Amino acid sequence: MKPLPDRQPGAAALEAIAMSAGLTEEESQESVERCKAAFSSVTGHSHVELTRTGGEAIFRVLSAVGGSVMLPDQGIWQGTVKHCSGLGIPTTVLQTDLGLIDPERLSEAIKARRPKALFITSFAGYIAEQDLPAISEVCREEGVLLIEDASSSIGDGVLGKARYSDVIVGSAREPKLLFLKEGGFIATSNPEMAKTLESRGCQKPSPDACAAMTAALKEAPQTLKELCSFSERLKERLDGVVHRGRRGPCVGVLTEAPKKVARKAAQSGLVTESGKTIFTTCPRYDRFLEKGLVIEVKKLDVGALGEAGLHRIIELIQRGSKKVRVF
Repeated sequence: MKPLPDRQPGAAALEAIAMSAGLTEEESQESVERCKAAFSSVTGHSHVELTRTGGEAIFRVLSAVGGSVMLPDQGIWQGTVKHCSGLGIPTTVLQTDLGLIDPERLSEAIKARRPKALFITSFAGYIAEQDLPAISEVCREEGVLLIEDASSSIGDGVLGKARYSDVIVGSAREPKLLFLKEGGFIATSNPEMAKTLESRGCQKPSPDACAAMTAALKEAPQTLKELCSFSERLKERLDGVVHRGRRGPCVGVLTEAPKKVARKAAQSGLVTESGKTIFTTCPRYDRFLEKGLVIEVKKLDVGALGEAGLHRIIELIQRGSKKVRVF
């Protein structure tokens, strides 16, 4: 059975990398500045810092908070927790609904624990859009810095925007939305945060990575639209879907035997051309903490998959999963 097509960097990003070969020092610096301007334009924030990885970007932001950080109990990158621990940053845990934040519960938790910042991802576990307008309103009423990991949403019309988040951070590396070999970003208009970031050095991305990020940002809105559309079509046809009514670039499904389902699907040929699985089995902190699996649509070239690929994924999942729970 033919493997599923892997998602690849966009044509514009690949062209930008090729054209960056042999740049002079002045041209390289211009490439960096264009990249910063592109992220500023997309996010609406005035200050942008570029890093080699998203992990480094998150580390730098956390180290500049200067106080305790509230973290969701699931649905964010595990490295965020490790960074807080390594930096000696006090943390408090926010109870969520399989990653989704309830604004009323958030308000109560902030009033009880008084964190300096709240760290979230645009899409909880890559599967469900957070209510950024409501979350932002709570944070601003309580004077809490809102940090949004927009690795999976940068370029969106609502998520990853200055009107909601005080700091926007993320990774450009695959299999994130920009899908490149290198790159991370920080965007903020907070003067204190910007000043602290400027005063601390870090490894910068290469000029060709900056050129690639600039190009990939232009393609990001359409890429995200296609990934979410494909995910929505999967949700319509599967049982046990987590947060069915929420937009997301991946799909979560509750099942009593996630490893068995993933194994059977892989044995039936449901792997990518590079031999990668399209499933993440749960419980898993950076997805959701229930028995289930996440279909990693963000790894796939959904344009090449078409309707036949959609039905094949559905059939093999249903064949391997006799017991699902409706959420």
